[in-house]
Amino acid sequence: MATEGEDIKSHLFKLFSTDRDLISKIAEALSSTIVDLVIKSEEFINVVTEKLVKDENIIESVVNKIGESAKQEVYESLSYDQKCLEDKYSELNAKLEKLVADLEKNRLKQIDELDSINQYGRRNCILIAYMALLKLRGKIPIISL
Repeated sequence: MATEGEDIKSHLFKLFSTDRDLISKIAEALSSTIVDLVIKSEEFINVVTEKLVKDENIIESVVNKIGESAKQEVYESLSYDQKCLEDKYSELNAKLEKLVADLEKNRLKQIDELDSINQYGRRNCILIAYMALLKLRGKIPIISL
């Protein structure tokens, strides 16, 4: 025969294993009680705060982590800016090289055109000088068109 304690134990086990709502309410009550105790316990908060403030290792660790995080942020930002500037530099450098090549092509073309104009001018000068020479000698050629 089961004792009274075993009967109660068995009854509670059946209650807990079958009633999920009861388990949820018990868990909620326990967690709110713990939270209330921690929040209301000024002494607990003060002790934890004092330990955190006095412990230089924790403060140093927090400062180091914040510093590393800030360094990483700055580094990533600068890396991105540097990459953008390198891309822009490459783009502008390519445009500049193209312009220099175009200018060199135009310069050579202008030199050729200038030589052609000079040659044409020399031919005309020879013809005019020849005509003047013929006129002086009294031999004007008849030009038919």
